[in-house]
Amino acid sequence: MIENIDQAQRFTLHYILRFEDGTVVDSTQDDDPLCLRIGDGTLHPSLERCLAGLTAGTCKTFRLTSEQGFGPYDPEMVQPMERSEFAEQGMLEPGTMIAFQTPTGDTLPGCILSIEEQRVLVDFNHPLAGRDFEFEVRILSHD
Repeated sequence: MIENIDQAQRFTLHYILRFEDGTVVDSTQDDDPLCLRIGDGTLHPSLERCLAGLTAGTCKTFRLTSEQGFGPYDPEMVQPMERSEFAEQGMLEPGTMIAFQTPTGDTLPGCILSIEEQRVLVDFNHPLAGRDFEFEVRILSHD
């Protein structure tokens, strides 16, 4: 008997995240499968919700709107920062993802949008914020 995936189970899967035009954003297809437990933070909660009730051997594609996925793009999450704050980062270029430490000690990723002499423009939105996308998943096993 095959059991459904729930909060207490570990499982192994392959997935592909792609934009509606077919552009692949992330995938495990050419790598080892992803092994995780629902709720461990490996997958975004919006992707975990897609897995509810799936069983080993299931292949399914979910189409998620930005509201169902990573939320709308928030222009206020784009912040200018002093260039001097990046002295330890070495060479910066647009598109570079950097992990920033919040005042509470959490880590927040930011993407460099532009670099000027005195400031750097950083986007703290999730890279998929404001984008509709597909989440294709193949459940290999669970226990």
